Amino acid sequence: MTSRAESAYPQQSDAEFFAAPHQIRAFLVGLIRWENSVLFPSFPGRSRADTRLARHLSKRGVPNENLCFLKDEDATIEAIRVEFKRLLEDSSPGETLLFYYAGHGALAPDNQPFFSSYDTRADSRESAWFMGEALEAIESNFKGDTVVFVTDCCHSGAMGELLQQSARGFAYASLASTAAEDDSSGNWTFTESLLLALTGARVVPGNPGGDITFAELADFARADMALFEGQRAKFLFAPSFNVPATLSRAHENQSPGMGDRIEVQWGADWFKARVISQKGTLSKVHYIGFPQNQDEWVEPHRIRPIEASLFPENLSVEAEWNGEWWKAKVLDTRGPLHYVRYTERSSVWDEWLVGTRLRLPPGKQRS
Repeated sequence: MTSRAESAYPQQSDAEFFAAPHQIRAFLVGLIRWENSVLFPSFPGRSRADTRLARHLSKRGVPNENLCFLKDEDATIEAIRVEFKRLLEDSSPGETLLFYYAGHGALAPDNQPFFSSYDTRADSRESAWFMGEALEAIESNFKGDTVVFVTDCCHSGAMGELLQQSARGFAYASLASTAAEDDSSGNWTFTESLLLALTGARVVPGNPGGDITFAELADFARADMALFEGQRAKFLFAPSFNVPATLSRAHENQSPGMGDRIEVQWGADWFKARVISQKGTLSKVHYIGFPQNQDEWVEPHRIRPIEASLFPENLSVEAEWNGEWWKAKVLDTRGPLHYVRYTERSSVWDEWLVGTRLRLPPGKQRS
């Protein structure tokens, strides 16, 4: 099911992505609350990863005048359009644009994907920031030659599909938290994965040369989203995009178990977490979706692997949909995700499911 564009990483030069930070422009939009809270429910505000991303870009040397970060009440549709056009018009040849959106993504009645601004309304198409509109603004106003799209929202993979529909005047990468047709988690997991790669965190495996490139980022984030959120992160690179560009240097001397994705018992419940440090038999864990001040050292008896519940391809199963179990067949697998076809439904119902929504038919045992 993986397309050629996603699986084959073009080999270009391996220059540092941040080698010339003055030639990077960043437009960041992050929302966790909206004017219409019924139409767009709020997200948890703890440990905002969008704010930390903006700070990291500044720390890496991106000039303040090249960085625009709009969040919540400041991210109205008018402000987005005005500030985005201003940032693009001030660009110069040879520059790279980092485009970031986190919030609610949605589909209009005509199936066109859009990002919700703070004041998007159900009765006003003009109040939505359509992905196609963002691309048109870049094509018309950006004088640089490379664009990196990072989209952390429902239907975020639609940006990659739009990029592929026609020739573009710039090299591009689309880093999306989920597929075009899928919803996305309200957690910061995807943006957190990006930040861990940008900072060279010890939990992110580097390549044989010790670098973390876009290829390592893609592999790391895909696994994070699959195991922690049950989602298909989608990475798409244009043939001319410099995938081997170094984002950071990986830490050396990574001990066995460092970065393991696990579940940790806390009280009567189990929470998904990552091992971030080790000392003897103790493991320091970071709970996914919780701030760092909740990290703690835990003993082995409180740790268990994340249950993948893998079912092989071509296996007949039952799949849970809307609280009921339906006959289905596994067409493809990717980590803990399974692409299934409902036996009594057409292919338009095909979907990716986590293992907890699958089971063997009564009387059948796993071989």
